[in-house]
Amino acid sequence: MGALTGAVAKWAEAHFTDPKHETDPTGQRSSFRFPLQDETIDVSVYVDSDDVDCVLSVYTYLSFPIPPERQAEVQRLIGLLNPNMRVGCFELTAKPTVRFRTAFFLEGTTPSSETIDSQVKVALRMTASITPMLTAIVFAGVTAEAAMEVTDDDKTEGEQKSAPGEEWIERDRVVRNWNSFTGVAPIQKWASSLTRKVEKPIPGLAAKGVLFIGNSADTCEEVARLAAKEAGHRFAFIPREQVQDLTPTILTSLTRLAPVMIYLQVGEWASSPDHPGFDKEGQQRTRDFQKLLLKAIELTDPAHRVVFATSAGSVRRLSGVLTNVGAFDLAFAVPEPSPTASGELFMDLIGRERCAPSMLSAPAKVGKALTLAFSSRDARELAALHLKRAAVREERKVEFIDLIELYTREFVEAAPLAQVAEPLRQAVAVHEAGHAAMAVLDSGGSNVPDFSTIIPSIDSRGVVVSSLAHLHDSNERHTYQDFRHSVRVSLAGRAAEELVFGPAHIGNGASSDLENATRTAQRAFGEWGYAPGMDGADASAKNLAVIVGTPSPGELEHLVTNTRRFLEEEYRAVLETLRKHRPFLDAVRDRLLVDPVVDRSELSEICAAHGVPVQA
Repeated sequence: MGALTGAVAKWAEAHFTDPKHETDPTGQRSSFRFPLQDETIDVSVYVDSDDVDCVLSVYTYLSFPIPPERQAEVQRLIGLLNPNMRVGCFELTAKPTVRFRTAFFLEGTTPSSETIDSQVKVALRMTASITPMLTAIVFAGVTAEAAMEVTDDDKTEGEQKSAPGEEWIERDRVVRNWNSFTGVAPIQKWASSLTRKVEKPIPGLAAKGVLFIGNSADTCEEVARLAAKEAGHRFAFIPREQVQDLTPTILTSLTRLAPVMIYLQVGEWASSPDHPGFDKEGQQRTRDFQKLLLKAIELTDPAHRVVFATSAGSVRRLSGVLTNVGAFDLAFAVPEPSPTASGELFMDLIGRERCAPSMLSAPAKVGKALTLAFSSRDARELAALHLKRAAVREERKVEFIDLIELYTREFVEAAPLAQVAEPLRQAVAVHEAGHAAMAVLDSGGSNVPDFSTIIPSIDSRGVVVSSLAHLHDSNERHTYQDFRHSVRVSLAGRAAEELVFGPAHIGNGASSDLENATRTAQRAFGEWGYAPGMDGADASAKNLAVIVGTPSPGELEHLVTNTRRFLEEEYRAVLETLRKHRPFLDAVRDRLLVDPVVDRSELSEICAAHGVPVQA
């Protein structure tokens, strides 16, 4: 064994029980590895000796995965730091993670254990110094230059780190103000309270973990970001796929950004470890991470204003240990933003300077269209990008019709559709007017479509979208009346064509409507136990034997007979209703010919003009 390798072995034996070395057959080269993990650092340390070249090297590898989209910025950080290093250098490995490397040429000299200790401490100190910078780059999305502004705060015990201004840690999302959301006054009050210094705080009352409860994870995230801003906190967003990669080092570094809200995007990490979808390895990984997270929350000092946050559809969606005292023990309800607020936010996303009056003057109309067509934040961001591209390419402002047209072609770029001939345009207007009019008339005014359009797309000549409020009010309970109403609305386009043009001039555009009506009726009579005319006396018990398994020929014949009979009777009822309200039908058609997109408020005005009741 060479003198240098022997010195490393002696040093290791003094510090570790039964240290393991990897030594080459000549005994002239060796590598000794040991892990080091505490509340401030989590690294693998390698002490390598080379008696041939007389070199002693120390490597420290951070347990800190660098996601692909942040690797370039981390490499820029390393490029900025290394020229100023007095000893050693940082490197981005192929794994990829960051390591620090230092080496000394020791020809003719045998290092003491104190010398080796000193080298290891230098490597650990340098590795600890870059960790907050990497945290800022990976989780706060900052630039390398901004990350380097992290400095030691001599006034804080334990050399905790402080960070520059809030603007570089917040993600680039558009959040206007509290008026953009409804029912969030308790959240605003809580966030505001975080800015006030309590002279004699009562131990244990301050929330370290906050849960935002709502059907939309996107909305919960936006409200959390706004709450952080209200409280004067930075906002660190951890994507769900990276949450379980958090280590004690990373969690500690995140808390050093205080005041900070650390938002963990909900994912598998929050589920019960006993979830049947987990294998044994997944169960243990989830259990270990939740233990680590709870420990990090426990160690958080409320005086430093650190809050962990996440969201869920309900409290029950989270593992029980995460909703106990000392964990995510404060929960707020987050309702959906109003249509007006949604429209305003979307126009901010596009840029108001790019929006035409048809957008700017009708934010609620824009918001309703977004709810129907682009419900997720990702879809809205993609829609905004497409509209901005069109505005720049065509050197014009974005019109409301552009939004609807984007919905009908589902982001697919295509050549403009040929101008529709006037007879066909008239027929489409009559057809869509039939759907819209019947939706209102047959529901007693509760189903006023959110919008109707005769703008053609690749797949259709027009669209009528029923009221989401009407569907929501049913609370997912589908009655015979609901079933019959949906069938009548489907048949109304064809019925309107017959009423206006005559039976011989009905077009073939109702095929998809008839297919939907047929499928719905077959399910009703084959699976739900409904019968034609079930609202009449003694009819509800006529078809209780539902089809179980593969239907027999007799069952199929019975099903087809019921379906044909039902559709015939309902079609006649639809014809009679539209005939009775012909002026209303014609008014809707005429409005569509002038304004190819008619929303709920505009349709309600037509209803009022013709004495058709509408429920608020």
